[in-house]
Amino acid sequence: MKKTVVIVDTNNLLYRMFHTQPPRIFKGQRVESMKASVSAIMRLSESTPVGKPEKVVAVFDAPGKTFRDEMFVDYKTNRKGMPDELKQQESSLKEVLSAIGVPVISKEGVEADDAIGMLAAHFNSKGYFVLIFSNDKDILQLVSDDVAVMNPSVKTLMDSAAVVEKLGVPPSLVVDFLALKGDAADNIPGVDGVGDKTAAKLLNTYGSLQNLVENAEKIKGVIGTRISEFKEQSVVNMLLCAIKRDPLGLTNAEIEEVENSKGSMSACKAMSQRYGIDVKPKAESTEPDHVVAEKPVSKKESPDKEQGQMSLF
Repeated sequence: MKKTVVIVDTNNLLYRMFHTQPPRIFKGQRVESMKASVSAIMRLSESTPVGKPEKVVAVFDAPGKTFRDEMFVDYKTNRKGMPDELKQQESSLKEVLSAIGVPVISKEGVEADDAIGMLAAHFNSKGYFVLIFSNDKDILQLVSDDVAVMNPSVKTLMDSAAVVEKLGVPPSLVVDFLALKGDAADNIPGVDGVGDKTAAKLLNTYGSLQNLVENAEKIKGVIGTRISEFKEQSVVNMLLCAIKRDPLGLTNAEIEEVENSKGSMSACKAMSQRYGIDVKPKAESTEPDHVVAEKPVSKKESPDKEQGQMSLF
């Protein structure tokens, strides 16, 4: 049986925790989303539906424009920026995971989905089975015999059969599916009047979006006309919706991070003092511990509302 690597869509997880956890304060800073995310990731490191993983990798979105922004000026312009109280917790989450020894990947100018695709390809090439922890439907295009997706909300394992059941098309047609119907979350326009069921039916009939567009005259009524007019946008949409999977997109430093990341007891102790979270390194480094300075705390800060520490082990 193949060893398993879990890749966490960490911003996806962090946002979910932000909307489900009550606010918690430690030394004047919000910590609830960070702590809940760490707990979820640590549980994954111990057990998944396919057994205990060899390692867990946390992938974050990174600042900077991507090729999609250059290609389509309206890409994701409907989205609001990350709230300040969550930005701080994203930063602290990276600190805590690094202290524990969970590899943290954030590639400037590269969306998390693409980094996940690159990492999945990298680990597949090394003979690993990859489990992606995310409820983002875009990720379903990565599902294969060697890649499955676990939805954090319902704890279900999405294999190829589950993708067909959910969307009506196999993983190989998920990009075409999203490009045809559009993706409101990313502000990608689709063919007006084509929803999930119609998109699945058309793609199963014609085999691909390209073939569908080329045969639009065979489709009667207004939908056929709209698909015919959609030809140029369909090419753009396919590029926007497709996740990059080239493992060569990873730098040597990033490969070193995912292959050999180790925790530090001194760093974990600093996290306890800084954020009130009790963590231990997963695989302690043999290198001398580096000192992690505690952030200064103003005497005017609000009193600690976090009683005790939350153990994750």
